[in-house]
Amino acid sequence: MLDSVRSNLLSGWSLVIIISVCALPFVFLGTGSLGTVFGSNFGSVNGEKIEEIDIQIAQNRVTQNYREIFGDDFDFGLLSEEQQVEAINNEIIRQKVILAEVRSLGLLNNEEIRNSKKDILKNQDFYIDGQFDEGRFEAFVNANGFTKDDFIEMLTRMESSNKYLQTITSNFVTNHETKTFIELIEKTIDIDFIKISFDEILNTVSSSLEEQADYYKNNTNSFMSEEKRGIQYFKLDISDFTKDINVPENYYEEAYLAYSQEVDNSSQKRISHIMIDKSNYDNEEKALQAISILQEKISNGDDFALIAKNFSEDLLTKDSGGDLDYFSADLFPIEFEKEVSNLNLNETSNVINLESTIHILKVTEVFQEELLSFEDKKASLEAELIEAESLALLNEEYFEILDLIDAGNSFNEIHDLYLANIEQINPTSYSNFSDESFLDYKDDIFTMNTSINIISNDDGLIVYNLNSIEEPRVLSFDEVQETINEILVNQKAIVVREEILQKLDSISSDEFLNFANDYSYLTVENFVNVKSNASILPRDVINQLFEKELDTISLIPTSNDYYLVSLYGINKPSSEVINSLIDDYKSLSSDQVNSKLFGIINNELYTNIRNDIRIGVN
Repeated sequence: MLDSVRSNLLSGWSLVIIISVCALPFVFLGTGSLGTVFGSNFGSVNGEKIEEIDIQIAQNRVTQNYREIFGDDFDFGLLSEEQQVEAINNEIIRQKVILAEVRSLGLLNNEEIRNSKKDILKNQDFYIDGQFDEGRFEAFVNANGFTKDDFIEMLTRMESSNKYLQTITSNFVTNHETKTFIELIEKTIDIDFIKISFDEILNTVSSSLEEQADYYKNNTNSFMSEEKRGIQYFKLDISDFTKDINVPENYYEEAYLAYSQEVDNSSQKRISHIMIDKSNYDNEEKALQAISILQEKISNGDDFALIAKNFSEDLLTKDSGGDLDYFSADLFPIEFEKEVSNLNLNETSNVINLESTIHILKVTEVFQEELLSFEDKKASLEAELIEAESLALLNEEYFEILDLIDAGNSFNEIHDLYLANIEQINPTSYSNFSDESFLDYKDDIFTMNTSINIISNDDGLIVYNLNSIEEPRVLSFDEVQETINEILVNQKAIVVREEILQKLDSISSDEFLNFANDYSYLTVENFVNVKSNASILPRDVINQLFEKELDTISLIPTSNDYYLVSLYGINKPSSEVINSLIDDYKSLSSDQVNSKLFGIINNELYTNIRNDIRIGVN
């Protein structure tokens, strides 16, 4: 019961906002259809400037929201340009209103920037062989149109906004609120209902052979076969090119030397620190005296982590013994880098005096990739060479075949240049086409104008030729008779259903149950103490019934069926039942209150909004 209720509560637009703020849009969908009459000036919201990346993120979030509603195949581009712009504008307003509030509260600060950098270092997408690879990270952000600093700034804004949302939706719930919530959820109803089943109506109607023949005669052009296409092809496997690869002289030695240097440079050190904040002291001399006392404790063998926990003035790390995670030159001052480079495992640094803080560092872990012997590494070095050279040769062959196609060579002339078998796919319609080698290229095959084409994939090359096209034809009556019967029976069933609905619209409460006895395809049921999570009726029907008043008769449609429901009893839980459920419902009630609170705060933030968005459609 509670799980069902929780899934219904934790939905809606407020949750979508929170989820979208939490999620990094690692794949941007582009903004090619969007423009502005002000050039690159997209305007602002509450003083927060709108940039192109904001539009990309907004479009990505809006598209994700639509797909959660309509499925993963939903195409945002199918919406009208006006609908796209309106949805993106609304999302940008949500982003910027929250960001403006975060900025005004001072929640965008150096500490948050540092936390964002830590998150990046922990992201496994940027790791190679178990280690963070700065080149991989930089390549990723550049490919998405960022500099490293731009990406870190964007991540900081998003995470700070998310923390703010989480904070404002934290709340406590009183017993009175919980009891009210239990009374709502544990309420039950008593009902009589008549189900108008479309499937049952279908079983009572039929179509004659004469009706089917007339329908076919009048709609012949509606019954056409699909176009069919057949292709012939040959494959060039990547392994076919390995025989032409020669290992250069001294390759193994040079490659192993490069590998050894890479391993030597891959060492990563995890560090902890003890920090003194100069602002906590009357002058710098007293701050230095404080750090000196701690340094002496370390020299005397006192536990570094325990000293950090008791005396460090970095509130963020002291409880973890001063842990700063793995060292990265991008994240820490250059003074740290100079000290860390000279430290081995469990060694501590000299006192590091920065502009506003003073530190002592300790190396707590050292991660060093194991260096394989020459013999153990030789096989993988050879495999790397063969793979790289094979791909290069394959790429050259791809363009040579393209040149042959452009020069007008036939499929057979091109095939005669290679030792490969010709294979055939017999004429097949688009809907029945299932050859795994060509599934990703099915659309191209059924739209191509040229007869010869070439595919490059991970396995090699495929050269194929469109060698047959069977045009659509009119299907015979025998081929479509079953389909026609289904059409006619459905049409008749709809007419019968509409006649029943018209009669139901005028019956009184007294006639309610007797009415169904005259029709074999109507069923009558009676249920008492129906709960809001009951499965005896479709979910849409149950939801609507719990919003109705006592002694009402409602006609409620579902996908194909209708339900005529008489609600004759509403039963509230007793005080004893409510009191027995308070503990179980506490957290669930809190979710509901948080959702309402978020709505209130959201409305407050949007009051007096200053909106100068300048995004339109090109």
